[in-house]
Amino acid sequence: MGRLFFDGNPLYQLNYCYMNEIIYALDDEQSILELYQATFSMSGYPCKTFADVPSFYAALKEQKPSLILLDIMLPGEDGLSVLKRLQENEETKDIPVIMVSAKGAETDKVLGLNLGASDYLAKPFGVLELVARVKANLRKSHPQATFEYKDLVIDEKGHQILLKGTPLVLSETEYSLLKYLILHSRTVLSKDVIMADVWGMDQIVETRSLDMFISHLRKKLATSSAIIETVRSVGYVLK
Repeated sequence: MGRLFFDGNPLYQLNYCYMNEIIYALDDEQSILELYQATFSMSGYPCKTFADVPSFYAALKEQKPSLILLDIMLPGEDGLSVLKRLQENEETKDIPVIMVSAKGAETDKVLGLNLGASDYLAKPFGVLELVARVKANLRKSHPQATFEYKDLVIDEKGHQILLKGTPLVLSETEYSLLKYLILHSRTVLSKDVIMADVWGMDQIVETRSLDMFISHLRKKLATSSAIIETVRSVGYVLK
């Protein structure tokens, strides 16, 4: 079971991070490497960046990352060749790899996915898209994980949340909302951010609906040491 830690702006947060895990990013553009460092620093997720293939391979021998961001256009050995070697190695073949390449390079995208890449990111990309892709691939790589905060446990496999070992009776929306609050515990979340992330950007949700669901959850967490607090004029935080 992985214990969680959280930090940073909720818009950029990676939802959950496992201790001792790390993201590797290989790219020959310094500006891209700096973007990776800044983004993952805000998320609280460790990241190591590499400007050349040899240093990347050396780091792999020391520690296996939880995800790799791999540029295709690299000096010397290109990203597709690196990906092929990763897939042929038993120790690295299951690591999610997001291929990164210039926008419109459809052939590179197809080749990368056919070689076993988990996803594809086209340059130039925004921070929110980067984090969204990383979050999605990290979730897929831990499909049966459990996560805990105080006396609450999220059982992803069983699609339930336990309070002191007993499953809570939750509607689908209550489950999604409480899970979101647990994964962002101790982080002040605005109502707009919560509604966008839990219900989706394409759903129209009134703040009073969110307030109603929060009220229901507070009643169901009455015996929990975790408390949903209201932050005046902002939103909520699970403490």
